[in-house]
Amino acid sequence: MSRHLAHAGIVHSFKKGERDQPLDVQYRVNDLQFHFVSPELCGGDDWRVLCALIALATAENSKSADISQPALDTEETDNFARLLRHTVSLKTNYAEIAREAGYAPESGTPFRIRNSLKRWFATSVFVEKLGVSSSLDVEGHHILKELKARDQGEKVELSFCPILSIAILGVGGEFLRVDMTEFRRLTSDVSRLLHLRLHWINQGKFGRVGMDVLMNYAYKDDAPTSNAIKKRRQAVREALEELRKNLNWTVEHTDRVYRIGRPPRMTKQTPATSSTSS
Repeated sequence: MSRHLAHAGIVHSFKKGERDQPLDVQYRVNDLQFHFVSPELCGGDDWRVLCALIALATAENSKSADISQPALDTEETDNFARLLRHTVSLKTNYAEIAREAGYAPESGTPFRIRNSLKRWFATSVFVEKLGVSSSLDVEGHHILKELKARDQGEKVELSFCPILSIAILGVGGEFLRVDMTEFRRLTSDVSRLLHLRLHWINQGKFGRVGMDVLMNYAYKDDAPTSNAIKKRRQAVREALEELRKNLNWTVEHTDRVYRIGRPPRMTKQTPATSSTSS
């Protein structure tokens, strides 16, 4: 998964009926400004689908990636150019996406997959190179650059925007590893979103984070009432317990701060594997 997209916080947990709010998130990394916009919010269900797509594309790329641009130049010094020069494509189907995302084979699953694909296609990212000499430079892409679904979802063709493509290719540290086997053990949107946003904690390491930050990781806006705050805190506590029980993360609570640790990586892995999205 692209570290830029993961850290920007563009996916959130929300109640039914809240999705129709627009997405408008800006995220800066050094001299690059990322601006994500969409007519509606992206939720935990969309995150599941996107992780599945990237995992499938990463596995396919390990065999033979469809790259529309020249080979990656790992010595590229212009980060703006390096991030935006590649496109990776994927051929799949709704059933394969659902299996990778951990969805049960229910009658409504294909519609859920299709709707998430449409939302990611509608989501755009604008990348600007900051600085006086290049303040007017900008490049825009849909998260999914191309989307075609045929024969009731038996044939799905899509391509990824460059900032996801370079992560799929696994070059230059522009990716976060998300183990899909691990990811499928999680059962709630909040636990999946915390799993994503806490990946700044390296495997085998610990980090300290407060409840307010954890709630911001999972929810877009401040809770409107004290009762809503209590419910969100409880959802976060339950999600942390799920990370502890299902994924063997360490979760300790002292002085209003959580000390969270991820277990060490057991075996050496490469960026492109069938069980990970890079």
